[in-house]
Amino acid sequence: VDRDDLEAIDKMCVQALDELKKIDKDSFEYVFMETFCTQLSNGAEKELRENGKQIPVTFDNKGEFADLVVQTRLVESDEQIKAIRDGLSLIVPFRLLKLFSPSEVELMVCGKPDIDVRFLKKHTKYSGLAASTPVVQYLWRALESFTSEERCMFLRFVWGRSRLPAESDWETPFTINRYRGAGADSDSTLAVSHTCFFSIDLPM
Repeated sequence: VDRDDLEAIDKMCVQALDELKKIDKDSFEYVFMETFCTQLSNGAEKELRENGKQIPVTFDNKGEFADLVVQTRLVESDEQIKAIRDGLSLIVPFRLLKLFSPSEVELMVCGKPDIDVRFLKKHTKYSGLAASTPVVQYLWRALESFTSEERCMFLRFVWGRSRLPAESDWETPFTINRYRGAGADSDSTLAVSHTCFFSIDLPM
């Protein structure tokens, strides 16, 4: 792991450290009054050196301070990462994981970050209505007009997750049912989702 990994999870921290390194001597004492401590992701304070709370950051040692912040932040989650590694190794041997890039592993574990409506349509089945039914067409048009965030919210509504699985891992089709409860033909009746079954009931 390196500085880029810290930037991926705490961009503001890295930007602040970069600005600290560039600041001139005359301005330093007016804008920076810290000791050799840093705040971790959980809000806890961590001393970067022995008795760090008593050691002020100066213009001459600011480079050391910035480097120690990066080093400390990069190892703060070692215990949690080890637990994840141990759990993952029970399912997939590490020698096999080396065959995949980080992005490929993320795709297999988390699914697609972007929700492609055409991809969702491909894995949809219908019950009591058809793809050509007007209310179904309205649903697809609405999804196509949604932002990425709104599509994720819709997926949470019908499935309880925010990403679609990879093509090879898709086992459960999205089901669009005709709503048959009370008020099924009323314009005031709302759609009903069944997250356990990845389905939605649409009133006609």
